[in-house]
Amino acid sequence: MGLILLLTLIFQGNVMAAENKNNGEIVDTSDHIYSYDEMMDDIQQLGDTYPGLMYVSSVGTSLDDRMIFQIVLGNLNAPKALYVQSSIHGREWMNTWIMMKSLEMNLRNWNTVLPNGETYGQIFEDCCVYLLPMVNPDGVTISQFGFAGIRNEALRNYGLSLKGAANPARWKANARGVDLNRQFSVGWNLKIDESIPCSASYNGEAPFTEPEAVAIRNALEQREFVAAITYHTMEGAIYWNLGQQGDLLARNQILANYCQTISGYQLDPRPSDLKGLEYNYMIWEKGIPTVCIETGRKFSPLPYSEWDSVWRENSMMLVAVAALY
Repeated sequence: MGLILLLTLIFQGNVMAAENKNNGEIVDTSDHIYSYDEMMDDIQQLGDTYPGLMYVSSVGTSLDDRMIFQIVLGNLNAPKALYVQSSIHGREWMNTWIMMKSLEMNLRNWNTVLPNGETYGQIFEDCCVYLLPMVNPDGVTISQFGFAGIRNEALRNYGLSLKGAANPARWKANARGVDLNRQFSVGWNLKIDESIPCSASYNGEAPFTEPEAVAIRNALEQREFVAAITYHTMEGAIYWNLGQQGDLLARNQILANYCQTISGYQLDPRPSDLKGLEYNYMIWEKGIPTVCIETGRKFSPLPYSEWDSVWRENSMMLVAVAALY
């Protein structure tokens, strides 16, 4: 897809962002907390409204017995597939909102013809999207409602005893204080910031001890993915370089440059250290070109004042990257 078409897509996304609020759409983007329960209701309504265009399943269950949803947008048998996940850190829940709003926008525009003559639907026919909008639902719930949101009494009481529990809005970990983004086998033991469970940066007793991390690993094993995007917050930056070489480096750089053009975020060219992060695993273990996109520019959880900008910067990411492949 040429640059002119890409810029046209971005412009369309900006227009949709401006018209997005309080207009009767399913995913409500007015100023409020976008919770796991609301996401679950939206998934149900979108599935009912657009049958045959999206497919919903569960790739696992959290410690507090919340399903970790996977949504396939487009053709399940598409020759290519893109993997996208968000909210591995509880306090980064605005990214779930972005993913769900983007899902609805693409469904609503399924038959819209783009400047290259293709419709949105034709793009997702050739490259479907495996979307995991909230991979840490317990952490999100803690960030939004405190430990009162944890239903299991023993789990709730244990969490309340951990470092960081007094400031639950900033909670990153899962319900028992393991940072899921330190749970992956590539580089797992190379950076130890915390030695015991807490709100952030404790990597657990071993890789993949937590059911949410296992769910991500299982999701990545379902099929081959041409590319992956993992969403985080608060730097307005894209990370992608882990020192990979050859064809994988070249393919990863194409993806990173493309996502930078779409979002306008800063592209960090320096190799990042390995430390058990999910995108470390996606690149080195699975061989998938992957970018880590950091949305927003304020401390997480991002305030609602950031919504318009992060939506504008990311509204067209799914369809544009799918079109790339």
